[in-house]
Amino acid sequence: MYRQKINPQVKSKKITITSSSGLSDQEIKNMINDAEKHESNDKTKLDLIEEKNKLDNTIYNIEKMIKENKGKINAKDIKDTEVSVKKARLILNSKNIEEIKSALAELTKFSHTLAEQMYKQTNNDKKGDTKINDKPKDKNSKNIVDAEFEDNNKS
Repeated sequence: MYRQKINPQVKSKKITITSSSGLSDQEIKNMINDAEKHESNDKTKLDLIEEKNKLDNTIYNIEKMIKENKGKINAKDIKDTEVSVKKARLILNSKNIEEIKSALAELTKFSHTLAEQMYKQTNNDKKGDTKINDKPKDKNSKNIVDAEFEDNNKS
C-alpha cells in the first residue's frame, strides 16, 4: 500500500495495489519508487497551480472592485491597476512561479490602494450624510415623552 500526502489541507490520496491486480512484488516496488521519485515534481506543479489560482482570483476581484466602485476610485490609480492586471494576465500563462508570485504581490498592493480609497470615500459620504440629517430643532418644538400609565383607582 502506498499513501501520499500532498497538502495538509487536502485529503490524503491513497493508492492500494494488491496481488490480485496481476502485478508482481517487483513491479509494485518499481511503481512505489517511481511515485517517490516524482513526488518533488508533483509538489512543484501543485505549488504552481495554487499560485496561478491565487493570481487569477486576485485579477477577478480587482476587476470586479473597479467595475463596481469606479466613482470612488482615482482615475490614475484605476489606469495603473488595469496596466498591472494586463501584465498579470500575461504572466498567468507562465510556468515561472517567481514571476507569478511577483505579479500577485504587485496586484495585492494595488488592491490595497483601491480599497483604501473606497474606504475613505465611504467615510466622507457618511460624514456628509450626518451633516444633512442633523437638523436644528424648531424653537417651538417641545420635548415630548411618550409614556403609559395605569389608573389604580377604580371608581
